[in-house]
Amino acid sequence: MSARPVSKTPAKSASAPAKAAPAPPSLQAPADDARVAASGDSAQTLADVTLAPAAGTSAPALGSSASASPIAQALAPAVAPAHGPGAPASASGSGPAGAAPAASAPPVPLACFADLAAHLDARGLFHMDFGLGRMRAALAALGLAERTGRPAAAPGAGAGPRPAAVQVVGTNGKGSVSLMLAGIMRAHGLRAGLYSSPHFVDVRERVLVDGRKLDQAAWTELGNAVLATSGGPELTYFECVTAIAALGFVRAGCDAAVLEAGLGGAHDATTALDADLTVFTALGLDHMAVLGPTLEDIARDKAGAMRPGVPAVSGPQPPEALAVLRARAREIGAPFMTVDEVPGLPAAAPAPAMAGEHQRENAALALAAWTVLARSRGWASDPAACARAVGAARLPGRLQRVPGGPGRAELWLDGAHNVPALERLARAVGRAVPRPGAVIFACMADKDLARMAPLVAGLTDGPLWLPALPGVSRALAPGACAAALGPRAVPLPGLEQALELADGLGGRAGAPGPVLVCGSLYLLGAFFALRPEALGSPGPDLPLPLPRTPGA
Repeated sequence: MSARPVSKTPAKSASAPAKAAPAPPSLQAPADDARVAASGDSAQTLADVTLAPAAGTSAPALGSSASASPIAQALAPAVAPAHGPGAPASASGSGPAGAAPAASAPPVPLACFADLAAHLDARGLFHMDFGLGRMRAALAALGLAERTGRPAAAPGAGAGPRPAAVQVVGTNGKGSVSLMLAGIMRAHGLRAGLYSSPHFVDVRERVLVDGRKLDQAAWTELGNAVLATSGGPELTYFECVTAIAALGFVRAGCDAAVLEAGLGGAHDATTALDADLTVFTALGLDHMAVLGPTLEDIARDKAGAMRPGVPAVSGPQPPEALAVLRARAREIGAPFMTVDEVPGLPAAAPAPAMAGEHQRENAALALAAWTVLARSRGWASDPAACARAVGAARLPGRLQRVPGGPGRAELWLDGAHNVPALERLARAVGRAVPRPGAVIFACMADKDLARMAPLVAGLTDGPLWLPALPGVSRALAPGACAAALGPRAVPLPGLEQALELADGLGGRAGAPGPVLVCGSLYLLGAFFALRPEALGSPGPDLPLPLPRTPGA
């Protein structure tokens, strides 16, 4: 697919006329308009949801995504902008309960990336609104909704109607599977786009091309194109960034793209895009207030991402969830396979770089997804390339080791924030992860702390340090958390104090073990805001248009 020329320079004047967005053939919206869904943010991201009625409708407005600016900003007291919406009944606590973001009219074209970030922030950290009508209308206006078929393209050819698209849906493991799958694509010579969440420091972390962020000028250009559509300014945060990603992947000339769903399946902005394959990671109980109280309810919502005639592949699932997925696939005529049912896979998946037995399951699922996609597109698959990609994939905050040093403790970071994820973390302790000498823990008030508490307490024989997360009104107060966790729990005013205690415990000879940080991605966001070097650097940002190197 050839990249289309896009100016690298942001518009100079907010009063200049908006540029008409070109209409490239691309990632497409599915023809089935019968699904009524909602945009969402990841069940592994900051979207721990609160509900409020959307204006003019009886449907609830759901929580959306992380802030466009660094997560550190989300941890500061939020104030509703005078010119725009506040987050309704959200983690910020700003805005009246039940209020939904009103239509905002940012200057178009936006002059710079900071203006785009401000617009996204003004849409509200957690606002969602049922219905994919806005998303589909924006995609159509951008030329991203035309059905032009799916001809096979040679890896690296850069030609074709749109990137081959894979949507990854689930409760836990979406980020890891998405990263591994995008890496496998790149290892086979494909220019690969990856849309994921959360971002920890910069919203541009959510949209990667060949593992690198697009530069601020490219984001400004893409944001202007999205906001210039008739309903662009009314898109929710997650919808707007999803549209930016879809348009960016086309303009970058991506051969393939991996789209990590947010909170739901049917209820997710990524489901407005066409896809060649749907992938289901582990399903479990989380966000029950939105998706339903039972695992069957959650599975039904996730299964809503399936498309008629489009293959679906699932990793290991609880029996009741798997039954729901299979039933939905039969109902709409979607070929459905579990990893064990995908023919031609090796007996053992490539060894992942990330620690934990669950990462082996994730690696097997990523390999199965690639195998099904490659066969459908006529692409050759190289086992050595698959192994290299899986062995190189590393995602921040997934059993991530942060080495210690003089006066500084060794830390392990994990985003486990629900019961299924904590169960997996508990299985990893003592095997993939040394037994911690202490745990730093925080969680949101809407989590099932009664079931989480014994899992957290069992992670260590040492202290449980419970820092407050100032400005995150939905965070459970440390005192209330301590009451559930027992006498070893120590409430603290903030993460800085917890890290000081950790360094005092682990930064000396004879330390009892590393310190584990877990329980909330808000907590990890606060950590990366304090120690951004732990995120690493993927390399220089990319401009648009993005040229191909000879022979690629």
